[in-house]
Amino acid sequence: MKKNLLILFVLFFAMNSFYAQETTAIASVASKASVIDVKNTGKFKITLPSSLVKEDVDKSASYYLHDFTVNFDNNSKVAEVTMVNNDERSRKIIVRFLSACGVQQINVEGTMVDLYPFYETYLK
Repeated sequence: MKKNLLILFVLFFAMNSFYAQETTAIASVASKASVIDVKNTGKFKITLPSSLVKEDVDKSASYYLHDFTVNFDNNSKVAEVTMVNNDERSRKIIVRFLSACGVQQINVEGTMVDLYPFYETYLK
């Protein structure tokens, strides 16, 4: 009986660890050029993970109103970010916003890029 209980206990925790694994939230951009162009235009579009809803994105964006605004389409999951001041500091804060939305990686033309390298490569 103790052996069966121990096996059941171990099996329970093993299965629980599989379900507890956090899925990586991935956003995507249309192209490298569209992201790099944010330095010139102060605007860019990013497709956020399908699990996000407008209320969550709006709440996360509300903390950064002095730096940029976000217009999020709940159907397409596309967020249009428009910077108030198009500078390096504001572009760095976009990474904080993406992190607040749970984004961990960004798909740039088929290449998965973590948030900080995304900033260093495309936004800085």
